[in-house]
Amino acid sequence: RKHGEILDIYKAVTTLMNCQANEGLRPIGEGGADVDGFSTSELLLPGERHIWERKMEAYGFFGDPFNYFSVLSITDRRVVVSRARTPKPLSLIGILLGPLTFGTQCRALQEVRGTHAYLTVTCIGHKGVESYATTRTRSPPFWPGFMAPITSISFTFLARFMNIYPAGLFVTQRPYGMSLGVKLKGSVWLERLANGLTIVKTEDKNAPRGHCVAKIRSEWNRKISVFDARWSEPGGSELGRGCRLKFEAADPEWNTYADDPWLTQVRQVLDQALGRSTAPEEAWRSLEDPTKPAEDTKSRLLARFVGSECLGHPVKWPKQGQKEHNEDSASECSDAGPAWE
Repeated sequence: RKHGEILDIYKAVTTLMNCQANEGLRPIGEGGADVDGFSTSELLLPGERHIWERKMEAYGFFGDPFNYFSVLSITDRRVVVSRARTPKPLSLIGILLGPLTFGTQCRALQEVRGTHAYLTVTCIGHKGVESYATTRTRSPPFWPGFMAPITSISFTFLARFMNIYPAGLFVTQRPYGMSLGVKLKGSVWLERLANGLTIVKTEDKNAPRGHCVAKIRSEWNRKISVFDARWSEPGGSELGRGCRLKFEAADPEWNTYADDPWLTQVRQVLDQALGRSTAPEEAWRSLEDPTKPAEDTKSRLLARFVGSECLGHPVKWPKQGQKEHNEDSASECSDAGPAWE
């Protein structure tokens, strides 16, 4: 089925949910992310507004022939999770194991093996969400002892009428996290807010706005107090290039990486959407994604040879319009169940 046909049924059933709009939410960004050629803007009902959206990718572990791409969308009425799985690129490991896949250009092989690429769309109204959970996971690398553990983060939503977390209402980012330390290549402005010393303006993508700072050193390696009075000035105080920042660790036990800045933002937006608290003013500002370290030529060639999941490299989003969908469904696949309010 083409997703144009299933969307008609999806929108009709979703309209019957009769979700009421939450007037206290404000839009962040434009939305309309692409999931393997499918735009999330097609899911909006008449009068429904986009609030927050995030694209996430997670490579399948060794032995899994698929990579997974997800979009977590928050509107003024619903939480929407769009998930797609696509065959992994051709690699030596894939050939030796079956083969698992010949990449996205050979879906006939997947048809023969009985494992199909799919797209699922699952939604639940704000009033139907009992709670949500954030899960951090560290997995051993493909070559233990030679590589760092692989960190992932997942969001899972529990409906009021369910006793278990439905599989369709979760998204995963793997690998996840950013470096704890950074040497500034541009100026940043720091201000002490409710959650700590925070970057409120930046000219360096490696020091994204919204991140909390734990330690500061000048360009001459002299320590600067995070409790200095200048950080309390409205709008923050400037810190020049050449200085070094150390961000707050994501977890006291796993203190080797820092959280991405969007994590705090989505928690604040979700808490307000679910009626738990009111998000602060800084939560409604758009955030820049930090620059991920680029792999060198040898690392990229090795990833093509053995598979990016063996090296812990992030997977790449498929190009829009590159592939056609043979089997698309909305909230009715084997590992993603419907969640209607």
